[in-house]
Amino acid sequence: MKTESFGELSGQDWEDICNKLFHLRYKDNYQEVPARYGGDYGIEGFTFDGDLFQCYSPKDEEFSSKSLYELQRDKITKDISKLIKNILEIKKLNRNAIIKNWYFVTPAYDSKNLIEHCRKKEEEVQKAISQHLTKDFKIILQTENAYVEELQYIVNTKYFSIKSIDKTLTNEDLLSISSSKNEIIEKIRNKLLKLDSLKIDNEKLNKWTFLVFKYFIIGQEELEVLNKSYPDTYKKITRVKNSIERAVEQKSLLGLKLTDLQTIQKEYKEELEKDFMNVCEISLLENLAQEAIADWMARCPIDFE
Repeated sequence: MKTESFGELSGQDWEDICNKLFHLRYKDNYQEVPARYGGDYGIEGFTFDGDLFQCYSPKDEEFSSKSLYELQRDKITKDISKLIKNILEIKKLNRNAIIKNWYFVTPAYDSKNLIEHCRKKEEEVQKAISQHLTKDFKIILQTENAYVEELQYIVNTKYFSIKSIDKTLTNEDLLSISSSKNEIIEKIRNKLLKLDSLKIDNEKLNKWTFLVFKYFIIGQEELEVLNKSYPDTYKKITRVKNSIERAVEQKSLLGLKLTDLQTIQKEYKEELEKDFMNVCEISLLENLAQEAIADWMARCPIDFE
């Protein structure tokens, strides 16, 4: 399943990352359960003060909301049954703890029905093994967004590099957007209209407007994910971008040509590679360099003679 932070991951990759996150957060309080027993018991690990953890990433790459919900619902049902059936074996792993929470950690979920299903399963567990639970036992859904600081640490230590979101836009998507009275599109188009090569070629003007706006949309989504999942990296990239922007604004006062955009983009990408090649994959840095050009055209820093 595709994750925001690491792109496509196998179920085993997701499990490995989750265990890394749990170790980082709970340190010596977290105990991994060997895969053979974890699968039998419906848990990946536990904390010594009573939290249980199960990780799940469906195998298929694309899901409808309905199919994703059904896969996750069935996994919860199956593993909660294992928890009830094997509670005495689980207790042997942590004799003194009363179970507080069972965490279901998955890359994403998008159905309120899954939350409702958790409430039903809580009742089932409470009725079956209440003597081993706290009175307020909960089944809690978590995604990677619950571990922002730990994810940042993993990236900084090069355990994984931050991947591009691999966003694709069809021509129909972009044409639909670019034909609207979008303020950003109008600013881009009006600036491009100052170029002699585009003034007399409406088809070429539309293609350039279309292309720049595409870079803007994709790059903005990349930045949104960075800000949400890797705030430290996002802040550092923003500082670099702001620094380059001041230089670009000065150049723009003297008048820029279309070919100057390629030079500016190349220079900015080189700056990103110098500082972030060890934490970000190259396609992400390429998207960020393209976004900067589009963003500067949509605002004031870039204008043409």
